[in-house]
Amino acid sequence: MKRTLLVFLLVNLVLSACAPASAPTPTPTPSATLLPTATPSPTATPAPTATPTPTLTAVPWKETVVVNAAHPLAFSNVRNDYQHYPVIGTAVDGTAGNVKIRVSMEIVTTEDTPRDFANGIYFENALRAGLETIKDQSRYRALFLGYQHGAWFVTYQRGNEFVLYERYLVTSNKKQELTLLIDRNGESVQISAPGKAAKTYRLPAPLYDVKGTMGIVAQTSAHSGLVISHLSISQESSASFTHQETEPSLRALAGKCGITIGAAAGTWPFLYDPQYQQVLSREFNLLVPEGEFDWVWLIRPSRDQYDFVAADQLINFAIQNNMKIRAYLLPSGNPNTLPDWLTKGNYSRDELLSIVKDHIDTVISRYKGKISEWLVASETIWDGRFVSWNFWLSKIGMEYIEHVFRWAKEADPDAVLIYEFDRNEGLDAQSNAVYYHIKQLREKGIPIDAVGMEMHLFARNPPTKERMLENMRRYGQIGVKVYVMELDVNLYGVSGTLQEKLALQAKIYKDVLEACLESGNCESYTMWGFTDRSSWILRPVYPFGGGEAPLIFDETFNPKPAYFAIRDVLSQCANR
Repeated sequence: MKRTLLVFLLVNLVLSACAPASAPTPTPTPSATLLPTATPSPTATPAPTATPTPTLTAVPWKETVVVNAAHPLAFSNVRNDYQHYPVIGTAVDGTAGNVKIRVSMEIVTTEDTPRDFANGIYFENALRAGLETIKDQSRYRALFLGYQHGAWFVTYQRGNEFVLYERYLVTSNKKQELTLLIDRNGESVQISAPGKAAKTYRLPAPLYDVKGTMGIVAQTSAHSGLVISHLSISQESSASFTHQETEPSLRALAGKCGITIGAAAGTWPFLYDPQYQQVLSREFNLLVPEGEFDWVWLIRPSRDQYDFVAADQLINFAIQNNMKIRAYLLPSGNPNTLPDWLTKGNYSRDELLSIVKDHIDTVISRYKGKISEWLVASETIWDGRFVSWNFWLSKIGMEYIEHVFRWAKEADPDAVLIYEFDRNEGLDAQSNAVYYHIKQLREKGIPIDAVGMEMHLFARNPPTKERMLENMRRYGQIGVKVYVMELDVNLYGVSGTLQEKLALQAKIYKDVLEACLESGNCESYTMWGFTDRSSWILRPVYPFGGGEAPLIFDETFNPKPAYFAIRDVLSQCANR
């Protein structure tokens, strides 16, 4: 599973790099001695009384509710420094119209929380840089709305400098509803709260840089927490990104064909691009968290600790957009992708079984009724043989596979349980070994519902449709579904013009989909991403040589020939 190759990059992005790339320190505020009392701080620029309040009634407003009371976001920081968490679904182009942010927050402190803690939310532009940092730190812009030293306050940071720091509401109440209103030019900000008069501040410099795309990041101080029970962003509806495509979406057509069409996504900054979110939710009815369920990343940082913050956000995004969810329950057996506390813990076989069972029970019970499909085990066979390097197999033995599927089915009898392999799409020694392995497990009563075919394909040597179809159909004879799990088609090494290469790629995507539909037991067609802008193949960590344009949208979200080939096949299926 290729998500494990990206784990260490993603750790840096979510746990620390999601903080403003140019911020000089993790905390958004000056030291305690700089806090104002009865008078503004030296760096503050109070708003002149004549500063106009942005108009709310000029055009209709469209509200996007990102968090509601039924699904609050809880950020708990047990570490010794500041932590920053991206809030998915908050991307907005501020320059397109007035923006209103309404948030209900509660600060949670412990006896170990520092006295100068500052918890709250950033509204910042660093996320537009994607996986890169902002090289010119002077371009960094951020508003911070939070609580510190007995007051709710707002700051404005430009580059490394805090050019505004204003207390708004002095209170011991760490639970508050607040509203920020920012004008379309980013020149003024109004803050208001129930029962308190609004106050408007003129910003010393425009909030928006060359591009106005902004996103929200939550900040927690060491040994403290932040609970967001409501978060919504409103903007003039005429300013929203709108898609001009008049043809049915892929998800609409796939639904009529009885299959899911999915894409992997993660909490790295691409998900803050409003166009990324629009295309993802419009075209796909299944979301696969790319790395948020890996132990080595966030979900299991220690034996006794779970961190569901990133996973919860992706799950909420999927639910809000009526998307099904498939998650990776257990990590691959590659020791390099497992946490040190596990691989270096010198646990006995029985202790490892206990650790795995606890993980299955804890994770599945949390998401029961929300996540309908779990990948339970993966990549135990390579080149037709069981791998010797698999941590779980070497420490527990083959019974490990039987245990994890039985435990997962006990935890959620209604969930689809998947056993995934790489290079098992055609007919050869690898796919035959996988087939007979699953057949034997099924004969023993092991509840394997589906076999996953990763399908990271190279266009220079693709499998034939006929062999894929024959392979898929034989699983139907043993009562096992087939899922296309991580499809992408790498054009690296293919000769010809760009047009010729894209046509070849389109044919391969088409062949895989047609085999899936014609097999009679293939129920999902999922890609590892959907835009070249975020493909793992085009990142420095890709370990299999070069990469070229593997997905169905280019880096600027233009559909490629492969997109239209998929849509044509689904259209024919839907109209039968």
